[in-house]
This record gives sequence, C-alpha cells and structure tokens, in this order.
Amino acid sequence: MVRLVGVDLPANKNIEVAMTYIYGVGPALSRNILAQTKVDPCRKVKDLTDAELVAIRDVIKNYAVEGDLRKEINLAVKRTPGPSAASARRWDWAREKRRRRHNKPWLIRTPK
Repeated sequence: MVRLVGVDLPANKNIEVAMTYIYGVGPALSRNILAQTKVDPCRKVKDLTDAELVAIRDVIKNYAVEGDLRKEINLAVKRTPGPSAASARRWDWAREKRRRRHNKPWLIRTPK
C-alpha cells in the first residue's frame, strides 16, 4: 500500500479513484492533480514509480487536505455565533418532520 498525506491508498485501484480516499480530495481535484503531475489516471497505485508519488505529494501540499482541512472546518463551525450550526440544523429538521407528519391528509387511514 502507498501512503500519501497520512492515508493508505488501496493498491489495486486506479490512482484517480484511490486519491479520493484522502479527505478533501474529490474526483475533480484528483483529476486536476494528476493532470499537473502528468500521471495517467488509469494506472494502478501499485504500478506507480517513486518519482510519480513524490510529484503527487508535492502538488497535494499546495491544497488543504486531511488534518488541515478538518481543523479549518472545525474552527469555522466554532466561530458561528449563537448555537452551533449543527445543532440548529438538527433542531430544524426535527421540527419540520413533526410539522409535516400532521400536514398530510392523504396519509390518514379511514376505516372501511
């Protein structure tokens, strides 16, 4: 297995798919990184050379991924004033669910 940015990448997957195992790297960013490093996206992780892995590592360093990205997101959530954004969303969802349950006359079963 190859280790990039603290994440073990599966050896039998294409590098384009395997890079999405890194938190903050999606399919689009994966293709972008591989285009910058001129690595074929269809190659398996186990077939990559050390030089290609080093090139990918160097490009990934320019992006906020894994721990740095998690830290930024947590700080942004903590900075929100009032109740945390997550608890406010959770409360609104529960309230909407209760409201919608009583507002569906077609779901009311009538005796036959």
